[in-house]
Amino acid sequence: MTQSDTAGPLVSVIVPVYNAAKYLRQCAASVLAQSYTRWQLILVDDGSTDSSGAIADALALEDPRVTAIHTPNGGPSSARNAGLDAATGDLVTFIDSDDTVDPRYIEWLLDDITASGADISCATFTPFADGSEPPAPLVRRELPRTVGATSALLSMLYQERVPDCSVSYKMFRRSLFDSERFAPGILYEDLDIAWRLMLRARTVTLSETPLYHYRATPGSRINAFTPRRLDVLDVAERMHTALAAVSPALESAARSRRLSAAFNMYGLMASEPRSFAPERRRVWSLIRRLRGAALRDPRVRLKNKLAILASYIGGQPLLTLLSRIIYRHH
Repeated sequence: MTQSDTAGPLVSVIVPVYNAAKYLRQCAASVLAQSYTRWQLILVDDGSTDSSGAIADALALEDPRVTAIHTPNGGPSSARNAGLDAATGDLVTFIDSDDTVDPRYIEWLLDDITASGADISCATFTPFADGSEPPAPLVRRELPRTVGATSALLSMLYQERVPDCSVSYKMFRRSLFDSERFAPGILYEDLDIAWRLMLRARTVTLSETPLYHYRATPGSRINAFTPRRLDVLDVAERMHTALAAVSPALESAARSRRLSAAFNMYGLMASEPRSFAPERRRVWSLIRRLRGAALRDPRVRLKNKLAILASYIGGQPLLTLLSRIIYRHH
């Protein structure tokens, strides 16, 4: 560590909680077990209908560093915003209530920021199956590299492993949120805010160390389509429009990320028994509009270029066939 706990900065750990009674104590225990101890854990009960609120209250009674907040149900964005409003730390990190973190999660992310002077430090995650134990504590780490925030944002938009658009497994200087909040009522709130935080930052540290443990729970929304998920197209369009006004490089990267979202939605729809005909027409139209420029972009990832070529060679029938093969094996 680069500083003692007593002299080090306070880190606010924000956990939105909704009907997470089965997992909340394990999530909180992973924070209580941190090697760095100068933190505050803010549990935001987002109108849970199970015993999550009572568990949060009990945890707050057990440790003075834990605070329980109760709000009407408003979704993850509203819960995170309530946590930000209550946070008093110099730095902020977010954990989902069904996930856990490595014992050195805070220490290492904080060390990266302290040593580099960066505004954001990024790690990665490792999944574990629901019902199994989280991964064992790490004994070594991948040393970070420090890059300009624009470079990090380009990597994020081109989906180059680290950083990705999740606000989890990252640490932020709290000042980045002085004029930024999560947008309520959308599913892709992380993508919506991540690029804005990157624009406000100066430098970012990037590490491949899997400090965060993502629990793969039954009924996860990741591989299931509902029409509401198409709000990713609106989020990506707003991002594309805003970044186009910043620089040509960011416009190209945002276009790539927008096309990737369209391919993802098309694939999810193709793997469902329902046809979703109007939604599919909308997504196909977007793919046709974006694919030409993306195909000429040397930084667009190979997966997307292959999908573009398939869309040109075989149109919707071939794209649908390939999507059913790929997505039904996820």
